[in-house]
Amino acid sequence: MLFGVVQQTQPEAGQPYAHALRKVVDVCLYAEELGFRTFSMAEQHFSPYILNPDSLQFFSYLAAKTTRIRFASGIIVLPLHHPIQLAERVALLDVQSDGRFDLGCGRGHIRRAFEGMGIPMEEASERFDECLEVAKLAWGPEPFMYRGRFYQTLEPISVNPKPVQKPHPPIWVAATTPETVGKVARNDCGMLVSFLEDFEPSKERVGVFKALRAEAGHAPETARIRMNPLALVLESHKEANQVAESYLRRWGGLFATANKKAPEGEAFARHQQSEQWQRLREMDTVFDYGAHAAHAIFGDPAFAVERLAYLRDDVGATEINFCVGFGGLPLEVIRRSLKLLAEHVIPRL
Repeated sequence: MLFGVVQQTQPEAGQPYAHALRKVVDVCLYAEELGFRTFSMAEQHFSPYILNPDSLQFFSYLAAKTTRIRFASGIIVLPLHHPIQLAERVALLDVQSDGRFDLGCGRGHIRRAFEGMGIPMEEASERFDECLEVAKLAWGPEPFMYRGRFYQTLEPISVNPKPVQKPHPPIWVAATTPETVGKVARNDCGMLVSFLEDFEPSKERVGVFKALRAEAGHAPETARIRMNPLALVLESHKEANQVAESYLRRWGGLFATANKKAPEGEAFARHQQSEQWQRLREMDTVFDYGAHAAHAIFGDPAFAVERLAYLRDDVGATEINFCVGFGGLPLEVIRRSLKLLAEHVIPRL
């Protein structure tokens, strides 16, 4: 199993947004120092829930300050991006980082982002497919033309520079519906499991993913499943849960504000009807710590080892990125948690 860090870029109460952005750099550098493999960030628009509208730009800055740690977008919402510009910027980042980038992507589910960008949500799945198809062509060695519903080229074009990694950086896709799981499996992409998902439904979805990969002829040992659970590990199990509950309440308010409107369109029926997603959208008024802690890693090192072994052996995760910084968690607490994970949890797995 491989391990990384996801930094939730959220402001601390009373602190300017710039403080949260500087914290990202500190956490990334410390994660590299401790030997974590991957550093990841989410993209977000029009809300302080996540203060990061541009992961690729942020990773370019971090790449200049690091030498070993890989970067993973978690996720870039492809329907909100022009595919040629995306392909160019990903290739440039891959060159600048000397091949240390994984493209984590998805169709998105936050209605506010689509409305703010003026893109109908019912087009999200088709736009996602076209964007990824165009990007793969752009990363190839030959000039190409494309005729799709949303994107067209008038003449053969070639994107430069080309990525360092061949044929392109590893691609991971957020898979929350049966349709998406099927696409990810058939195309031999890595599967991203949301930190918002309960473990048992995730276990079932991973099983389907592995079965569909086998049907498509992909070797079982090459399956890539990355989970991103919220995590806070401290010396005391009680303290970890007390601190986590305090900051998770603030995180819940930020999340609910960004997600109050349910997604539109038939493709988002699961997000509209699911009791879990309705609970998440109401976290600013109805807060159930136990329900959220059940699919997080809040506790002492022994608890973390037990839960991670379950995610590896029962759920089927091949990689874990610990999601830290939720609710504006202070840097000193994040550092304590990462150090315990690196020195007293990961070696036992």
